[in-house]
Amino acid sequence: MFFPDFINTWDHRVLEWILTIRNPSLSLLFRFLTSLGNASTVVILTCFVVGYFYYHKNYFHSFWFAITVIIPTVIINPLLKQIIHRPRPEEIYHLVSATSYSFPSGHSLGSVVVYGALAFLLMEHFPKEKKYSLGIWIFVGAFSFLIAMSRVYVGVHYLFDTIAGLSLGGFLLYQFIHLFYNNSIARKFKEDRK
Repeated sequence: MFFPDFINTWDHRVLEWILTIRNPSLSLLFRFLTSLGNASTVVILTCFVVGYFYYHKNYFHSFWFAITVIIPTVIINPLLKQIIHRPRPEEIYHLVSATSYSFPSGHSLGSVVVYGALAFLLMEHFPKEKKYSLGIWIFVGAFSFLIAMSRVYVGVHYLFDTIAGLSLGGFLLYQFIHLFYNNSIARKFKEDRK
């Protein structure tokens, strides 16, 4: 897919700037942040959350979290990468290994979806804590943003890839939350629990 020159120019300028600010402490921090969006982290967290809600016989929460994570991260993001075919930045920028295409950033999309869905379910599961919901959403947004920026810092994504990943992740999470509240399957699960 064709990316306009101004996007390519801006993306490369950001990468060149990143090279000027890299240092061992920042590199350690951003490598850790990027690991929080790795597939292995997402799989472990997803299995734990699904298992927790399933064990507590909250089958709809378990099912909802699974599809909310799987559809965007396992189906939609890889499909878009194959359609768009944007190469990653040159390997001279890489601090970690990455092999698939660059756009959109799977870590960015996944962090919004996974950590956002987890925050949403915790607020649903513990309704008395809803008074903290604004703070929780701000934390999830900031945390996802840091994971996204870590992908630029470690040199395996362009800035535009991460912005697209965050935006698409937010949109998909919103759609799945809407599905949570407005679905006959959800109502059946909730009625069965009464």
